[in-house]
Amino acid sequence: MPIPLAPQAILFDLLNGGDKDWGRFPPYRELGYTAARDAAPGAFALGSVGAGTGATTATVKGGLGSASGVTASGHRVAAIVAVNAVGSPLVGDGPHFWAAPFEQGAEFGGLGLPARFMPADLAPG
Repeated sequence: MPIPLAPQAILFDLLNGGDKDWGRFPPYRELGYTAARDAAPGAFALGSVGAGTGATTATVKGGLGSASGVTASGHRVAAIVAVNAVGSPLVGDGPHFWAAPFEQGAEFGGLGLPARFMPADLAPG
């Protein structure tokens, strides 16, 4: 039986503009309720939607992503993440992504890792 859970975390976005005059209660409880109410089986939007709308990294746009797999015993394990990172997902100035070894299809452009790394590429972004 599907159980519509809506675990949550807050991305820091208080400086992004918009109306923050919520009165006595912030909107997060109602947003969580709406997410649980609207949960449905099947595909859902990724990228600059929901929590990923205003997400960024140090160098490129962040967003909403997901991954899942099935264990040998048939249990599905899934994760959703809103990437709002301080660091850079790029090797040096890009265009190669640090996550290239884990790429599915060509989601990072199919470039793989660069042939060589320079010492400056290893410094935090």
